[in-house]
Amino acid sequence: MTAVRFLPEAEQDLAVAYDWYESQQSGLGSRFTSAVREALVKCSDDPQSHEVYLEIFRRRRVWGFPYDMVFHSDDTMLTVVAIRHHFRGTDDWRNRL
Repeated sequence: MTAVRFLPEAEQDLAVAYDWYESQQSGLGSRFTSAVREALVKCSDDPQSHEVYLEIFRRRRVWGFPYDMVFHSDDTMLTVVAIRHHFRGTDDWRNRL
């Protein structure tokens, strides 16, 4: 398992999405963070097996939600760069790494 870190902006992405889902239905925010955690485990176990995205990034879908986890990895660290909504996401996260 590769070491993992979240950029502060990715932590903010996660917090905003959690708050929105929780405001829609109690407990839905927790289900979202659980799905993100599951995606994170799969990514950290084998980062190179995930789809290459915009040359230096990789991404994994957050199952059950319209989000991707965008990350960068090297030999020692997996860095979560963004938690990106499929339809509302902008590309402003590209400058985060």
